[in-house]
Amino acid sequence: IDFHLNCEIGRDITFSDLTSEYDAVFIGVGTYGMMRADLPHEDAPGIIQALPFLTAHTRQLMGLPESEEYPLTDVEGKRVVVLGGGDTTMDCLRTSIRLNAASVTCAYRRDEVSMPGSRKEVVNAREEGVEFQFNVQPQYIACDEDGRLTAVGLIRTAMGEPGPDGRRRPRPVAGSEFELP
Repeated sequence: IDFHLNCEIGRDITFSDLTSEYDAVFIGVGTYGMMRADLPHEDAPGIIQALPFLTAHTRQLMGLPESEEYPLTDVEGKRVVVLGGGDTTMDCLRTSIRLNAASVTCAYRRDEVSMPGSRKEVVNAREEGVEFQFNVQPQYIACDEDGRLTAVGLIRTAMGEPGPDGRRRPRPVAGSEFELP
């Protein structure tokens, strides 16, 4: 087994070079399982699941063709809002920055201390220009009359008592609703 540190596929070597030089290539990209927020209009055009988004752009970096299952999403010049606070969220945030999104915002329902994502990833995301909104919980996806995404409806939260898993539960703050365009 050979380890090549600080070697980036697409920059230092192509994916086709790897498959031609080696009998087997392992690609470790983390956990695979999509989560839904069960919000109104969650399936509207412009709402993209995290893992297909990341998979499509990884395929592009590796020089593989676009697929129906993982279509590329063009975020250049667009406002991007990512819901969540884990490592997959960090990957989506930082990928969106690299794809030249106009702005990238992370909306997380708990406080920063409670984020499950890597501290280093949060620091790096901030340095790259990501805006973080903590203690905000998504309520709905707003769409115009043509069904196009216009905003994410959020409500501010306060940290409540711990749940069965030991993590403090966010609780909505009445009257604090707002929209993030």
